Amino acid sequence: MSKPEVNHQKNKTNQKSKFEIQPAKHIERLVPYKTSEAFRTMLRQEVFRYVNHKYVAKLDYNESVYPPSPKVIKSVKKALKSYPLNWYPDPDYLELKNEIEKVHEGKVGFENILITNGSCEALAVIAKTYCNHDQEVLLISPTYDYLRYSAEAEGIKVKNFFLDKQFRFNFDDFKKSVNKKTKVVYLVNPNNPTGTTYSVKQLKEIAAYLESKKVILIVDEAYLEYTNLPSAINLMKGFSNIVVTRTFSKAYGLANFRVGYLISNEKNIKWMDKLIPDFPITTISEDAAIAALKDQKYLLKNVAKINQDRELLVNGLKNKGYTVFNTPASYILVQVEDVEKVNNLLSKNNIVVRPKKHIYPLDNFIRITIGTRSDCKKVLSLL
Repeated sequence: MSKPEVNHQKNKTNQKSKFEIQPAKHIERLVPYKTSEAFRTMLRQEVFRYVNHKYVAKLDYNESVYPPSPKVIKSVKKALKSYPLNWYPDPDYLELKNEIEKVHEGKVGFENILITNGSCEALAVIAKTYCNHDQEVLLISPTYDYLRYSAEAEGIKVKNFFLDKQFRFNFDDFKKSVNKKTKVVYLVNPNNPTGTTYSVKQLKEIAAYLESKKVILIVDEAYLEYTNLPSAINLMKGFSNIVVTRTFSKAYGLANFRVGYLISNEKNIKWMDKLIPDFPITTISEDAAIAALKDQKYLLKNVAKINQDRELLVNGLKNKGYTVFNTPASYILVQVEDVEKVNNLLSKNNIVVRPKKHIYPLDNFIRITIGTRSDCKKVLSLL
């Protein structure tokens, strides 16, 4: 039997053309926001959290090491059976907004809440809503990188105001960084990855100064559930320029469901809502978030465990001579002499952490998510 003829002609879609269609200049220059290769490799494994049948301590992306509340699992199973999955979700998410209102004890109403696809979408929407291309976003840095990426993706210039060498905030120095082009300032409380926190007095000072300059203040509270810090939501009645972002991806353990929300005054919400698609999250995700909010006892139990194990890890590393920047949240920042050496050592022992060398000035730092008690003990045994 003769062999079938092989067509050696290249796929037409891969052939080079005389003309290449170039992207916009700001897209050519854009540094993407990407997950680490270690993270993507792990997600490709047949059994999640296991590589070659060995347990992996996933301490790189600040997800909760504990599963969602059992009430979430029950709610999701019920929704999968009862909701017509061929229909679109409720675009108003009234039930979820009702639970958010309850958790915030009536300090916000439906008109102050905007549901988003995680807090990533929330940050992107704020930049797109308020910045023209000749205006700037100012980040209090080093910090979470997503707003930098989403602003630059829109052709908006991004600048940094850097915390001092001990990662402390100086208000007088900060004021000098705000100029006529500044339109949005980004502050994370507590800050990721440095753990820097802001008091009510500091938040009021910052908000008042920026309001006088007609500048929006984003307060990202992704990790606030781990802390005793007061929310900037408490200040909204006194200021028109505060936008608070929240997520269910951290303390609530719903990272895979991609649910977040914005809180601001009614006028700001109406502006930002113009850029949110009708169905940012699924009904399944909405039900999961509602169930999580209803089980505050489960949330507080897991937060207490994380806080206890964080102190164990911090004290252990300090006793070994490491410089540790503690946080009130679910991660710590550790200064090491050789990031690559430490990262490789932990990786070989199935512990994945997050080197921060991609963010200035953190070349010699790694961020470690607080794992289970056994995860923390294993890290200490290796370092």
